Amino acid sequence: MKVDDYDKLEQLVLDEEFKRGASAKSRVHLDEHKVTDLKSALVLAADYALTHKKVYSVKFNWSDHIGDKPQGKPGNYGVTSEGCQ
Repeated sequence: MKVDDYDKLEQLVLDEEFKRGASAKSRVHLDEHKVTDLKSALVLAADYALTHKKVYSVKFNWSDHIGDKPQGKPGNYGVTSEGCQ
């Protein structure tokens, strides 16, 4: 980026400061896309974070909860066909 006025210098400093605070993977992503302004960097970083978001699953353990397991066949979680037509 060629810096020939104060506004471009300010933009460059803001962009570099933003990248400094980003994760290494986000920083590489921003550099690969040659982002030149802060607004674009913010949008691209947010999109990257959402796309690469880790999803954690929680395994349900009945023994951690008050009461007994529901009655019925395993896997139906206590749902029976009584009263259904």
